[in-house]
Amino acid sequence: MMKRRSSSSSMSSIISDDSDIVKKKDRKPYNKNEPRISEDNPRETPSNYKSIQKYINSNGGHIDSDKLDKYLAKLKSRGFVNITDIYSILPGTRFVYITTDYKWRSGGFLISLELSNKSYDTTKLNKEYKPYILYKGFNNAVFSLQVEDIHKIYIKQKTAKQKIIQIKEPENITNFPVTAKNSNGDDEIIYYARDEFARNRYMNSKKYKKIVEDNHEWEFY
Repeated sequence: MMKRRSSSSSMSSIISDDSDIVKKKDRKPYNKNEPRISEDNPRETPSNYKSIQKYINSNGGHIDSDKLDKYLAKLKSRGFVNITDIYSILPGTRFVYITTDYKWRSGGFLISLELSNKSYDTTKLNKEYKPYILYKGFNNAVFSLQVEDIHKIYIKQKTAKQKIIQIKEPENITNFPVTAKNSNGDDEIIYYARDEFARNRYMNSKKYKKIVEDNHEWEFY
């Protein structure tokens, strides 16, 4: 399910240009800035869904400072902090970042930090490989990001006492979805109930209240 694609400082906002379209042999072209969902397993999006990345980058494709300040305040209340030593970030860390051309990126979870690319013969390519990080986005795609393209980075600090709530990924779509804020701050469907009674019962459960009232971190398994 994991797909590899690149992210760079030239990446634009959701409104794409030709440079955003990725074309690979025997595969349908896709926009590298938009989440891809399997056509044989569609998932509904809540009617009140709002892309935080698109919302913040509403200043001609760049960051709207007022919107960024408000969102950063929310992230900081959830345990995000700005760090300057990128090389100290541990694998599995949740992070968001700002590019050097002043665009907000929702980031994801760090996989690894690579100091060089040893899979290529640099003498033949006559190119110096610079440090980059690999991370997994929220659509399970894997991204490569050069460290030099990062202006600021914010990571989610975890406390030893708080464990991530595990939620089974919903499969059978019904007319009674239950949503919760994901770590990107967007509404995401986490459960499909069979009827309104079952939905209300789920929303009154201790697990769900921890997520919506205590901003407890959760993930699908």
